[in-house]
Formats: sequence, C-alpha cells, structure tokens
Amino acid sequence: MGGEHARLSPSSAHRWIHCPASVLLAEDAGQVPDEDSPYAAEGTRAHVRAEIEASHHFGWIACQEYERRLDTWKATLVGEHEEEDMTEAAHGYVALIQSVADANPGAVVLLEQRMNTGIPSCWGTGDTVVIAPGLVFVIDLKYGTGVEVYAEDNPQLMLYGVAALDTFDIIGEVDDVCVQIYQPRRNHVDTYCLSATDLRAWRDSVIPIAEAALQGGAEFGPSEEACRWCPVAGECSARARFVATRDFGEPTLLSPEQLAEAVAQIPNIRRWCQQVEERALTKAYQDKVEIPGFKVVRSNGRRQIKDDALAIQMLIDNGFSAEQVARFSVKPFGDLERLLPKDELNALLGDIITKSEGKPSLVPLDDNRPAINALEEEGRVFGVIER
Repeated sequence: MGGEHARLSPSSAHRWIHCPASVLLAEDAGQVPDEDSPYAAEGTRAHVRAEIEASHHFGWIACQEYERRLDTWKATLVGEHEEEDMTEAAHGYVALIQSVADANPGAVVLLEQRMNTGIPSCWGTGDTVVIAPGLVFVIDLKYGTGVEVYAEDNPQLMLYGVAALDTFDIIGEVDDVCVQIYQPRRNHVDTYCLSATDLRAWRDSVIPIAEAALQGGAEFGPSEEACRWCPVAGECSARARFVATRDFGEPTLLSPEQLAEAVAQIPNIRRWCQQVEERALTKAYQDKVEIPGFKVVRSNGRRQIKDDALAIQMLIDNGFSAEQVARFSVKPFGDLERLLPKDELNALLGDIITKSEGKPSLVPLDDNRPAINALEEEGRVFGVIER
C-alpha cells in the first residue's frame, strides 16, 4: 500500500459502487479526486488536531510529544477561529471515544489505523477503531458542515468496518460491527450496527463491482450523490444526459407533478453547470485546450485598501470626519456567541434583537417547518384566519 492513494478509496465508495465506469473514465482523463481543496485541507487540520488530543488522552504520546505536535499543528492554521473550533471538536471526539470504551469493558482504543478492506485496490485509514470482546467499533470524524452524514448503509464506513473486522478478528471472535459518525459542527452523532456475517456478505457483493471498475466494461450510474465529487463530473456525457435530458411529454404547461420533478433537479443542475464551467476554464486556461467559441480573459480587478487604520487617519488629517470615512458595526451573531452563550446574549440585548420574517421557499415535505400559503397568511394579517 505504501503512501499511494487507493484507486478505489473508501471515501469515494458511493461513486465507484454506483457508477463503476467513472473510475477508468477519470483515470483516462488524468483526473483524480481533489485532495487539496480548501475544504479537504480544513478537514485534514481538524483530523490532525483530534488525533493529537486522542493520542495524548489514551496514552499513546507523552506530554512533551503532545506539546511539540500541538505547536507544529498551530503553525498550519489559517482561519480566525480554527484553533478554538478544532480544539473544541477534538475534545468532543475524545469524549465520544471514551464513552464507547467505557460501555465495552476490556476495550482497546486504536487510532489512525491503515487497513485493507479485502476489495482490490481498496484500503484506507480509520480514524478510531475500538476493539472489545465480540465487537469492533469504528468512529469516523466528519468536520464539514454542508450536510449531515449518516452511518446506516454508508459505504465508506462499512468499508472501514469490514477492514477493521478482517484486521482485528484474529484477537477473538467478533459478532458485531458498529460504525459511527461524529460531526461536531452540526452537533451530530449517528451509529449503525450490523453483524459481522452481514457485513462480510455486503463486501462480497461489492467485489465484482470493484473488479469491473478496475478492468473495464463497467456501467455508468450517474446520480446526484454519485456525481457530487466525481473528478470528471464537469465533462462526463453520462452525467450530462442524466441532468439535461428529461421527457415531459407533449409541449404544454408543466403539471404540478412535472414541476415537482423539475424543482427536485435544480440543485443537481446548478452543481453540474458550475462544474462544466470550471472544467472548461481549466482545460482552456491551464491545459491550453481550445474551447470553440470561447476564450479566457482576466476580469477587472477590485480596488482594495491595504491598511484601513492608516487610510482612515490620512482622510481625517485631510479634513474629513470619522463618520464620513469609516463605519463601525456590531460583529455577526456567530462571533458574538463566542463571547456569550446564545441565551445570555439574548437576555443581555433583549428587545434590540429582531428577526426578519424570511422569504417563502419551496422545500421537501420532510422539512420540519410548517407549510404556508399566501391566502392563509393574508387572512392572518387581516384577522380573518386565526393562528
């Protein structure tokens, strides 16, 4: 395995399991998943902080090594509040691991375990593996805030689970495997458990898909989830057909059902349009590939003042008042709530905190907000309909 990336990585398992043909298509195009995006880099920093804290807590490193590694990690920070946020997440991560260990007498905690899944060209590193009599428990830290990630039938976690099962089953018979998501910035923890027999049966069903993905002849399976992080999403014709081709029957007004189908596709269409534009720009600008009918130009730059305080003072020295040249405003709620908890902030500021009504928006039925319509809202305004 060495230090190379797995061709079929657990982190991209949803893509290559549901769209196995994308593997060779991306390799032929010289494209690999973006491991250096700002989001990926942020996640890496958070994982490093969590691993340092867990290593110290569970006795894998001494205090001196802990301090040395912490100082090295701090040098990598780029965000204003990263140290505070990632440290808080790390403490929550350690507390979660400890709770799993406490609930399973005789448990052994292992960190950053590199394991083979038993599937060709598929291996990965599990954040935390807890080994207890009859049980393997895998914990995966997700630092992102975009969407909540769930453990049930999550192929990435199931691959980590079966890898841990194969790796550590030698120390005793394992009956069950549990996989758990810890997503601190969404205050989200989710756990899924299944028998070792069922997990191995699932792995056996994936092996033929993996072999086809590596050898050729596999099928495409474009979908919103499978295409989300695909490295060739912006130029894959299978995805273009999936997104852009819809048969709505004879030309006429869309029915409510057809509107629902169209609205449901909007996020996927927006993402596809963005990825097409990004890929075309990359090919034209970096790869010098001619995109017929288009060229790359540089947009107009935006003027910026390098030193706000100096600029304000220079303008005041030239006869302008501070009110004329500068603005003073309260920081966003997120920053204020770092100073005071939300309930204390609300109590302190009281009536001067207001909240706008918000605009009507169309959302899926499983959204927990109450449904509204214009007629009922107008009735309430005029007192015709009671709340």
